[in-house]
Amino acid sequence: MKKEIWFKAKKWGFGWYPANYKGWAVIGVYTLLIIALTPLIELNQPLLYTAIVILLTGALIYVSYKKGEDPFKRK
Repeated sequence: MKKEIWFKAKKWGFGWYPANYKGWAVIGVYTLLIIALTPLIELNQPLLYTAIVILLTGALIYVSYKKGEDPFKRK
């Protein structure tokens, strides 16, 4: 059974880009969460905001790796 690819590996450099609507949905949710959390900066909580952004970015990388092409086996 072939794995459904949400993200394709970049041909040059390292990383992924969305390959279908599920990949775009993940990027959309990530972006909306980052925007929704920006009031933390105005509440003098920049370290909390930074920590959350790092965690969300780690989650995005994890999902991209699990649901995307292997970036180490480029064609």
